[in-house]
Amino acid sequence: MLRFLLCDDDKEQLALLQQYTKQWSADHGLEVELITFHSGIALLEQYAPHPEDIAILDIIMPDMDGLELAKRLRAANNDFSLIFLTSSKDFALAAYEVHPYGYLLKPAAYASFSQLLDSLYQKLCQYIVVKSGNELCSISIDELAWVEAVNRQVVFNLANGKKLEVRDTFNNIQLKLSLYPCFFKSHRSYIVNFKYVEHFNAKEITMRGSRLCLPLARGLDKEFKDKYFSFMFS
Repeated sequence: MLRFLLCDDDKEQLALLQQYTKQWSADHGLEVELITFHSGIALLEQYAPHPEDIAILDIIMPDMDGLELAKRLRAANNDFSLIFLTSSKDFALAAYEVHPYGYLLKPAAYASFSQLLDSLYQKLCQYIVVKSGNELCSISIDELAWVEAVNRQVVFNLANGKKLEVRDTFNNIQLKLSLYPCFFKSHRSYIVNFKYVEHFNAKEITMRGSRLCLPLARGLDKEFKDKYFSFMFS
C-alpha cells in the first residue's frame, strides 16, 4: 500500500493536498494511507519513510524548511519518493541534491497534481519492495520469473537464476503482484510471470531458461490459457 506523508504549515493547503490525494487514489481504485504534518520537525520525530512512501513537502516552513527536512529524511532512508510543494522555481537547483521526483507550484491545480502522481506511480509500478533478511529490496517486475511458497517462506525466483527468500506471507505477496497483469497464481504455492512461460499444458507450466515444470492446478487451465494469450497479445 502506498503511504503519503504530507507536510505543510498552511492548514488550508494541507487540506487541499489531502483532498487531491483522496481524489487521485479514488480515480485509480487504490487504497492509500494518508498522514499529515503541520511541521517538518513533527514528521521527522514521528516517521521514518520506507520505499513505498511518497513524501510531499512544502519548501518554505517556519521551524524547518522542506529542503533541510528532505536531507534528514534521505539520511535516514534514501529510498522513498519525494515531491516538493513551492511557490517559486528558484529552489530547483538547491533541491537537486535530495533528488526530488518533481515539483508542484502553488497554487497547485488538481490536473497538475494528478499528472505528476500518474507519472510517479507508473515508475513505482515497475518494482516491488520486499524484505529479505534485515534488508528492504527493490525487485524489478521484469526480472521476477516466478514466486513460490516453501516451508512458510516465500522464494522469489529471478530471471538471472538467483533466488531471494522473503519475509512475508504468500497471500500478501499475491496481493502485491495482483496489480500487474503479467502474474498469475497457477497453484496454491506458485505465482508465475507470463513473460517467462515457455510451454504449458493442462497440468504444468515450463518456465523459460530453467526448463523447470511448475504445477498448474486442476480447473485453472482454461483461465490460465485465456489470460496468457490476452497478456501476450495485448
